[in-house]
Amino acid sequence: MNKTIWKSSAEIQHALKGARKVAVFSCGWCANLSEAGGLKGMDYLAGLLRGWGKEVVMQRCFILCCSHEGMAQAMRIYKDRLEESDALVILSCSAGLKSAFLCRPPVRIVAATDMVGSVPVTWVDDPVASSACISCGNCVIAFTGGICPLGRCPAREKYGPCPDFYTGRMECAQDPQRACIWSEIERRGDLAALRELAALHAEHGEDRLSSPSHKATASWMRKTAGRIVAGVRGLPRMVPFLK
Repeated sequence: MNKTIWKSSAEIQHALKGARKVAVFSCGWCANLSEAGGLKGMDYLAGLLRGWGKEVVMQRCFILCCSHEGMAQAMRIYKDRLEESDALVILSCSAGLKSAFLCRPPVRIVAATDMVGSVPVTWVDDPVASSACISCGNCVIAFTGGICPLGRCPAREKYGPCPDFYTGRMECAQDPQRACIWSEIERRGDLAALRELAALHAEHGEDRLSSPSHKATASWMRKTAGRIVAGVRGLPRMVPFLK
């Protein structure tokens, strides 16, 4: 999932400066699993907004905010409520925010969360789980035992450890308070193959496979995009949008 975390109250209030009436759209999937969205996150934010003297005109939780088709349908259904609002706060990853902007809504869009990377859905305390993807464009975690080196190495080394690693030191060269993540990567991954991958990426750059047609996917999205979360308590229960 895309890991999202709350912005500071100061930043949210800054973005809402001058706005008196506020609408809230919340994602019931990634943001909900990150505890920065869903019904619980939406209710929490609504309480903060009222405490800041804002009037919450409406609040709705959707199964997904990243679907442009679903967001567009929501914008159409709640057009009148949005037009009477001064701002629309989105609780989602950056994809949901972008979907909202693509719809060109008649209201200011405000983000209340930040996307910090892609992580598995788990509570396991493990370097693999805590190494958030930062979308570098050429993923190497298949060679590093599932650990994102860019997300865990302060030196931002992607294709191999810094020279200090080979001196035998166990702590991080830039942050001695923590262990060198490359020791764990060496144990779980394949550093030799990773070095070969570096040469491959340097030679071929962005030479990628072409994607198949997305027409079938787009058709499916149009048919199913208008589903909202009626209750995000455990497994979501979904009901169709009103026409």
